[in-house]
Amino acid sequence: MLTATGCKSVSVSANITTNALPVVTLPSRTICQGDSRTLTPTVSPAAGATTYLWSDGSTGATLTPADDANYSVVNITTNALPVVNLSDVDACSGLGFGLTNTQVSVTPGTGIINSWIWTDVDNILTDKDIALPSVKTIAGDGPHTLKLKVSDAKSCESVEKTMILTVHAMPILPTLSASICTGSDYTLPTAPLGYSYHNWRKSDNTAVVGAIVNTADTYKVTVENDANTSCQLEGTLVLSVSATPPSPAIVESICIGSTFTLPTAPAGYSYVNWKKSDGTPVVGGSVTSADIYEVTLQNDLDHTCQTNGTLDLTVNALPTFTDLTKSICSGTT
Repeated sequence: MLTATGCKSVSVSANITTNALPVVTLPSRTICQGDSRTLTPTVSPAAGATTYLWSDGSTGATLTPADDANYSVVNITTNALPVVNLSDVDACSGLGFGLTNTQVSVTPGTGIINSWIWTDVDNILTDKDIALPSVKTIAGDGPHTLKLKVSDAKSCESVEKTMILTVHAMPILPTLSASICTGSDYTLPTAPLGYSYHNWRKSDNTAVVGAIVNTADTYKVTVENDANTSCQLEGTLVLSVSATPPSPAIVESICIGSTFTLPTAPAGYSYVNWKKSDGTPVVGGSVTSADIYEVTLQNDLDHTCQTNGTLDLTVNALPTFTDLTKSICSGTT
């Protein structure tokens, strides 16, 4: 190189390096509600990334955008989560049943529900991967805890919800029996503590009005658990009506020195508890003294059906013999 005066300059050399442009990769994402939205770009070569400039003017190495926003070539869509609602359940011991839509409801989010996950510690469900599983026959223990969460085709998972299953005892099947006497009334019984009797009916299913009956029949009744009225059974009451015996009034007589054998009762009845008029018990089956004896006559089928009667026994004296020997003269009377 020459100067204006013709002087030749000294030669100088320079090295020029050309750097490749960094390549930024920022894929589109679909996330679930509540998931992290932070965007982290992939830069190649990584060592060359010292300054960042996002389309919203941000300069950080990462960006947490708002819902459903577009950032340069990045499209973020937020899918709503499915929502599970469970209702507590009361059940009867010894009975299996299926859960219903009333007890289990799910509101889908953005995607279609495709996975049901039940947690069943006590292993009382027949299935754990369907919407409405059945509950196995279980005893009267518990309560049992069931949990459910679901996920959808967008891979969004619901919050896990809990259901409490309370098991109530089935009533003991009542088989009652009672007996009354003709003309008497029978008061229908009350149920054991914790249970109730309802809907008393005659054998022909005619409703019983009130709490009093007096007719022989096999009555029907519904007994239910007060804590869960769906736990119920039907029982029976067999009511017998026995005839009340007529009041005996016996009159007899004997001669002095004779013995009177106490009578036997009519068929189907028995005489018991013979007593003298002063209340002294009669020993044995015969008497010799005049008295008004008392006795109880009872129905052999129901000893509570009884009446009191009497035996009026008279003891008659023997006739006195008079010597009628007499002498007369011939020709007299």
